[in-house]
Amino acid sequence: MMRSRILGMLAAALALPALAESPTGAEPALRAALMDRVEAYEALMADGQIVASLDFLPPALLAQLAKQAGTDPDGMRQRMTEQFQATIDSRPLWGATFEISRDPATIEHTESGRPYAVMASYSAFPSLGIPEINAPVMALMEDEAWYLVRIESPMHSAMVAQIYPDLRAPLLTMDKTR
Repeated sequence: MMRSRILGMLAAALALPALAESPTGAEPALRAALMDRVEAYEALMADGQIVASLDFLPPALLAQLAKQAGTDPDGMRQRMTEQFQATIDSRPLWGATFEISRDPATIEHTESGRPYAVMASYSAFPSLGIPEINAPVMALMEDEAWYLVRIESPMHSAMVAQIYPDLRAPLLTMDKTR
């Protein structure tokens, strides 16, 4: 009896750091899934598959963009695909760089419990006339999957906050530190 009680207390003590780090204790799995997603995105960009970046847009954001454009999400995805492809087809894609910093990539949680992380990013697409850009990326969970949204201006923050009100405070902080 005493031995099982001691083992139980030891197990609880060992679990405390993980539980303190995350309300769910699932932080390592969330971080691993986020890092996998970031690596997949960067691999696609390195391979010149810019159109594939649409798969990393949160569904609710795509739906809002579609609504503003007077179409549905599939129609918006098609329009964006055509625009991206026309741009890529018009010029050779040389010197393209897209990197997302993994540090600190600390996973936080909104008051509603949504996991998110803010990471620095760097990109340049010189052949497309896009100079070097340093901008934060908001990684957010929707439907239990990570999505990436680059926040290049307060307008981007406002749009994301309109769709995801629980991210308003982190976005405001991001805008102030930019």
